[in-house]
Amino acid sequence: MPPEFLVFEVHYGGRFSRHFGCSYVNGDVSMYNEPYDSNCLSFFELEDIVKPFGYKLGDLIYYKQPGKSLDNGAILVSSDHDVLAMGKCHEGESVVVLFLALFSENVEGDNVGEDVGEEERERCRLGLNDHFWDQVLCSNDELFVVEVDNVCNDGVGPSSARDNVLDIGRSEFWNLL
Repeated sequence: MPPEFLVFEVHYGGRFSRHFGCSYVNGDVSMYNEPYDSNCLSFFELEDIVKPFGYKLGDLIYYKQPGKSLDNGAILVSSDHDVLAMGKCHEGESVVVLFLALFSENVEGDNVGEDVGEEERERCRLGLNDHFWDQVLCSNDELFVVEVDNVCNDGVGPSSARDNVLDIGRSEFWNLL
């Protein structure tokens, strides 16, 4: 089977909106026309593809599954495994539609002129209220609650282990010989 080459339609500079379904608003669209062999594409190449559109380390890349809407077809890409799944999903297709969620951009409100509070800005930066995260987290609280069990060493640990080490510089060591 001959290799399949893909080109990329990149949506950037906007954000996802949840009004009347999921859509990408206030952004631009450009084509990255350099074809890539779908069998040789990795996450690093995908990052290189989206860098000209403002992508920085830590920003999010989504692709849209062919024939689906953003509501049920936007998939987060964060690893080579995801890139391979994207290639498999686009077998027989020639264009991959990508969406960038850039955290380096200032967060704006849904309405023009709306002032977004610091808490909401942080929630957007972390991707909270993003239905794509619902696949990963049960609730927003899981990001903030960290429970640490108190551990009782009962004399076992680094300090007691150190007591069992024989220092060859001490006279006790030389007396053993």
